[in-house]
Amino acid sequence: WITLINVLTELVLVLLVVHFDLGFLSIFLASGSAGLISLFACLLLFMKHFLLPRIRVNFKNLYDLFVTCLPLMISLFLINGFLYVDVFVLKFMGSNADVGLFQAPHKILMRMQVLPMAFFVVLLPVFSRLAQTNETLENFRKLYAKTFKMTLIFALPVTVIGIAFSDKIVLFLFGQEFSKSGLSLSILLLAFPFLCLTTLCRYLLIALKKQKLVMFSDGVCLITNFVLDIILVPRFGFIGASFGTLFALVIQSLTNYVLLSEHSRDVSWLETVLAPVAAAVIFVLFLFGTGRHDHIILLPVGMALYIGTLLISKGFSAEDMSYIKKILGYKKTLQK
Repeated sequence: WITLINVLTELVLVLLVVHFDLGFLSIFLASGSAGLISLFACLLLFMKHFLLPRIRVNFKNLYDLFVTCLPLMISLFLINGFLYVDVFVLKFMGSNADVGLFQAPHKILMRMQVLPMAFFVVLLPVFSRLAQTNETLENFRKLYAKTFKMTLIFALPVTVIGIAFSDKIVLFLFGQEFSKSGLSLSILLLAFPFLCLTTLCRYLLIALKKQKLVMFSDGVCLITNFVLDIILVPRFGFIGASFGTLFALVIQSLTNYVLLSEHSRDVSWLETVLAPVAAAVIFVLFLFGTGRHDHIILLPVGMALYIGTLLISKGFSAEDMSYIKKILGYKKTLQK
C-alpha cells in the first residue's frame, strides 16, 4: 500500500507540475513531497495496526545517520535529474515533437533497468558481507568479476535483439505517430549494457560504504549528459539527446571502472569482457550481415551462435553457474 501511495502521489504531483508548467526544479520538489506523504501514510497505517513504541531520540546517532545517508539522498536527486535533463533541454532548445519522439524510447530504456536491478538487489547483502573484512575481500572481487561478466552476457544480446526489432517495438507500443523514434530507441539500446554496469557499480560502492563516490559518479553522468545535450540538441534534436544519454552512460561506466579499479586488478578481462563482446559481434554479423530483414527467422540461429561462441571461448562455463549458485546459497545461509 505504501509503495502504491508513493507511486500514485508522485505521478499526480509530476502531472500537475507539467500541466501548470512550474519548471524543472519543481519535479524534484514533487518527488520529495511524494516521499513525505508516503512517510506520513506509513506512520498512520502503523498506528492503526500496531502500538507505537515510546520513542527516544538520540540526536548524535540521528546526525551520524543523516551524514551517512546524505550522499545517497543527493545521488537520488542526481538520478532524477538524469532522467529529466534531456526533456528539459529539448523543451528549451528543440521542439515539442522532439520531446515526444525522445520520451517514448527513453521510457523503454528506463523500464528495462528493472531487470538487472532485480538481480543485483539479491546480491547486495552478499557483497556487503564480503566487503566487511580483508579476509573476505578476495571473494568480493571474484563475485564482482563473475557478476560483471554475467551482466554483459545478459545485456549484450538484449541490446542486439532490441535494435533488430526497434521499429516494430515503437510501432507496437506507441503507434505510427512515433515511427521516427525507432532510430532513437536503437541508440538508447546501445546504452543498455552501460546502464546495467553503472547500476551494478552503484550497488558495489554502497556495499563498500563509499556513498560519496556514488554521488560523484551520478554527478558526472548528469553533468556530461547536460553538456552533451546543449551541444547536440540544437543541431540534431531528439537524436542528439539520445546520443547524449548514450555517451553520458559510457563515461559514467568508465568513471565507475576507475573508482573500483582497486577491486578489478585481478580480473581476467579476456574472459570477462572480450569473450561476451566477441560473441555479441558474431551475433550482430549474422543477424544484420546477411542482408535479410526477416530477423525473427534468423534470431534462433543467432542466439545459438551467441551461446556456442561463449561456451567455446569459455566466456561462460559450468563453473560460473555453480559459483553463482554457491553465492546465492550463501545468501540464504546469511538470512537464516
